[in-house]
Amino acid sequence: MSKIETTSVHMSYIEASEKYPDSYVLIRSDNMMSDMVTVLAVCTTESEAIDFFMELDDQHLCGVVEGVNRLRSLGGIVVDG
Repeated sequence: MSKIETTSVHMSYIEASEKYPDSYVLIRSDNMMSDMVTVLAVCTTESEAIDFFMELDDQHLCGVVEGVNRLRSLGGIVVDG
């Protein structure tokens, strides 16, 4: 697994998607109602991000955000693809 970067930067999940536009960003949310997250790792592929996620001791409130360049658009509707 070749993570680009491991970090603990605090920002919104939208900022994370914009800051790392060509990457998959492993995040941990502050709580269920917050848009603020801590960036845990930035990965080059989705499988690397999932592998890193599976290695976490505590997966609670964690997830993977795609960089804005990874999102696909179809007629103005953003779809994950």
